[in-house]
Amino acid sequence: MFDSASRYYKLPNLLFITSGNKHITYKSRRFLPQPTKLTLLQQYVIIEGDRLDLIAAKHLGDPLASWQIADANNAMYPKTLTEKPGDKLQIAAPSWDD
Repeated sequence: MFDSASRYYKLPNLLFITSGNKHITYKSRRFLPQPTKLTLLQQYVIIEGDRLDLIAAKHLGDPLASWQIADANNAMYPKTLTEKPGDKLQIAAPSWDD
């Protein structure tokens, strides 16, 4: 259902059965990890024109890993992480336990 690099990959599949006996498989809810429990890899200072996918590509080797940066910075709206040059981003290893 999801690529092995996805934040949803290790979540268990759940099953919902409708009143018409239709089976619908879905992923369980993902809770954001606590940033203080993540392994910090480095800090990055935002510069004008930064994009989260490009930061992830440069520092994590994968533009699709931008969710890891969002998790490490407790961001519900990842776009806001690159809006203010000079702000610092935490770049951390992913947490598969939370």
